[in-house]
Amino acid sequence: ITISNVFTSAPGDAGGPVPDNPRPGDAVIRCWSRPLTYSGPKNASRILIGAPNTILKVVIERDIRIKNPPGVKLFSPLKIDMKFAGPTVTSVDDKSYLYESGLRPGDLVVRINKESTRYMKLGELKRRLFRTPNENALTVRREFNLMRQRPQNGGSRHFTRTRQRKK
Repeated sequence: ITISNVFTSAPGDAGGPVPDNPRPGDAVIRCWSRPLTYSGPKNASRILIGAPNTILKVVIERDIRIKNPPGVKLFSPLKIDMKFAGPTVTSVDDKSYLYESGLRPGDLVVRINKESTRYMKLGELKRRLFRTPNENALTVRREFNLMRQRPQNGGSRHFTRTRQRKK
């Protein structure tokens, strides 16, 4: 399931848009730990629609293109650790080009330049990133908590990202 439209704020939301919302082109691959990749449209819709004004936990996959500035060491503003699920971004400088490209702490790197990172060692991941120094394509997985919204004036149902508390 691919996200095709994103509202930047919900009706009546005085707080304004939440940064790092899901974007058009993001693929929703899980909802409440249930894979949607092989679900048919009816089953996926049933899972996603649900009762209004309830929280929905989704996992998306997003493609990120990183253009490396000349002379900048790629991993200087970035830390990646090997977690159980795979290579996970643990910190990224919010003033760096990596942050501007869309990389965030907590992102699970699932592909680099279309190659799976599932069984890749951290050193191999870094070598592959340095192999193509000008531009890299990363596919990352990210979790979002969304609030299901009631349709306004007969419109379509939509979702609003809820603000997550820092741990």
